[in-house]
Formats: sequence, C-alpha cells, structure tokens
Amino acid sequence: MSREDSGVEAGAGGGDAAEREYSSLGRRFYAALIDNALWLAPYVAYVAPVAQELSSGGDETAAWIITVGYLSLWFNYFSFSEWRWGQTIGKNVAGVRVEPLAGEDVGFGAASMRNLLRLVDWLLIGWVLIAVGARKQRLGDMVAGTVVVPATRAAVVTPVAAATAGGANGAPPA
Repeated sequence: MSREDSGVEAGAGGGDAAEREYSSLGRRFYAALIDNALWLAPYVAYVAPVAQELSSGGDETAAWIITVGYLSLWFNYFSFSEWRWGQTIGKNVAGVRVEPLAGEDVGFGAASMRNLLRLVDWLLIGWVLIAVGARKQRLGDMVAGTVVVPATRAAVVTPVAAATAGGANGAPPA
C-alpha cells in the first residue's frame, strides 16, 4: 500500500518532518453519527413538535424563528467546539480532531468555513472526497485548510478537563 493510500503524509503539519496520519472515513462517520444524534434527538422530541404546533396555529413566523435559532445553535456547536478544542463531542468519542494544514490552532473563521459546507458534504460528494483523497478531506476541509487526524490523548482537551485543570484543590486556573 502506498503512503497516499494509507492516509499518511510526510512533512505535513506546519513543516515538521514527522509523518501525519489522517482520520479514516469510518472514524469520521462515527463522529458525525454521534454529533448528529445529539442534535437530532432534541430536535425531533421538542423543537419540531413546537414549531409544528405554532405553524398549525397560524404563527408561522414563530415556528421559523425557533427552527432557524436551533439550526444556528447546531452550526455554532460545530464551529465553536472545533475552534476551542479542535473537536466536538462526537470527534472526542471517535478519537479524532480537526487541525489546520499549517499552524497550531484552527481559527474560528476556518472552523466556521468548514462547517458552512457541512450540509453539502453530507451529500455523497463529501464522503467520496474523504474516501479517495490523499489527505482524507471533505470539501469544507479543503476550503478551510483543515484536516481531521487521530487525536492523541495529550492533544485532547475537553471542556471538563479545561475547567478543572490547573488550580489548587480543583480551583480553575487564574
């Protein structure tokens, strides 16, 4: 198997000579499944019924506001999580994280850009690009200059770990 087929590239990641391994289609699908299940369950259980009830009662504006607000939260969950921690809850469980092709951190702009294209990438084209590309990037990754890589335990910073790190007796760091 060639290096391209294995999802490993030499010299990637800000110019260091180390090899960079890219996350597999299966891990990325698993992460997406978890994240979308976390968001779909409350939508089906609460948001959609409330929006439907408002709409059937003649208040379509309120129904649209609720739906658009929920979709905005969904979009910002991905963007904020990938910017702040390099991963969402699903990516954390699947053991992957988002990194820039060059540099150290994914900026909020890059995280937002990759997530603006998330709906397009859910079409077959996104999964095909991940499966056949040398860097395993979906369209959103290509536009934002990011890649998804296996997370190392040292690189994973969860919200709970960040909140409890540092201070004496469990106090937050100053």
